[in-house]
Amino acid sequence: MNNIIKKWNQVENFLVGFLAIAAVLFVLYGVIGRYVLRAAPDWIEEAAIYMLIWSAYLVASILVAENGHVGATFVIEYIPIKARRIVEIFISILALGFSVIVVWYGLQIVFQIFTAGQKSSTSLRFPLWIPYLAVPGGYILVGMRYLIRIYRLVFKFQRSDIVAVHEMSREGVNP
Repeated sequence: MNNIIKKWNQVENFLVGFLAIAAVLFVLYGVIGRYVLRAAPDWIEEAAIYMLIWSAYLVASILVAENGHVGATFVIEYIPIKARRIVEIFISILALGFSVIVVWYGLQIVFQIFTAGQKSSTSLRFPLWIPYLAVPGGYILVGMRYLIRIYRLVFKFQRSDIVAVHEMSREGVNP
């Protein structure tokens, strides 16, 4: 299981890096084309935006895996470990529920856009259901990360799963 998650992390990190670099290169090409060559395709910025949208939703999954989302840690750190574990399970269940709702409604919107055949207004005429798919696609990954987190908190609990890195170093524990 850990090997699968490790590969998953590597694929997500690669895709985020690739999409971000590609978006920067597209924008750079657009700027050079517009100001130096005096002719830039109208779809460059659109493609870069779509790449950044997809990378943002992939990063959301990575943040869940690394416990990097913004949280009220100043409150949580003062709760005893056993209670903190229960709070973390509850929060993860709520986040999983939110992910399911976003996936459900996101897929409905993608289906509507797909059946309507909506395309972008640039010369690229890009099918709009693909960038819209980033929302439910990203939240499927986020939901899967929360399922893994809940499983670990319930069945494979380790103190390091809920103790912040700076708190562990303050206590003299190696993360």
